[in-house]
Amino acid sequence: MEEIEKQSRYLFVYDEACDLSTKVTVKIVKQPIRTALDEMFRGGNIVYRIDGSNIVLSRKRNDGAASSRNDNRPRNVKGKVVGPDGNPIVGATVVVKGTALGTSTAADGSYAVQIPVSVSEPVLSISFIGYEAVEMPVGERTAIDVTLKESSVGMDEVVVIGYGTVSKTDMTGSVANVRMSDIQDTPVLSVDQALQGRIAGADIMSTTGEPGATTSIRI
Repeated sequence: MEEIEKQSRYLFVYDEACDLSTKVTVKIVKQPIRTALDEMFRGGNIVYRIDGSNIVLSRKRNDGAASSRNDNRPRNVKGKVVGPDGNPIVGATVVVKGTALGTSTAADGSYAVQIPVSVSEPVLSISFIGYEAVEMPVGERTAIDVTLKESSVGMDEVVVIGYGTVSKTDMTGSVANVRMSDIQDTPVLSVDQALQGRIAGADIMSTTGEPGATTSIRI
């Protein structure tokens, strides 16, 4: 299942009623996804169905039909995630709160997730970088459209940079990073000499031609 998720656009969705502890060995090369799934679950107690980009797994009853807890079927919830301008947001994360079940929005902002029967009061958590995350109670709805608001970054918030974090109030200019692995074998006598020519916008030069002379660093 992990390999299929890595090599395709599909995501497995299932609830606690499914017993996934059985190990199987299959060899499949350049075959349709249904061929792979048929081989994986043949003779077992799991049945599958493909719903958009989700592969929904259910436990098989004695009569061969799919069932889940209390003989209820998981509920599908679909919708669309857009920004304040109405344009679709691609790659937004939609997760069933309290579970590992989730998906990402497609190119048109659409999504589809399955609510397992084990979740009594489902809530969808929707988030995307640069927008405020929202939580939407599902209730009895099967279609939920979401409009995300752009987040306002406060001056006291932390900004992640290439090699650490810094307060936004201290972020007054560009940040450059020189890795020690790049300069550790350089035949120089000091750190400032090792940094010469490696930082854009920084002129590092010796004040005189004498060995051990002080260095001038200009930004």
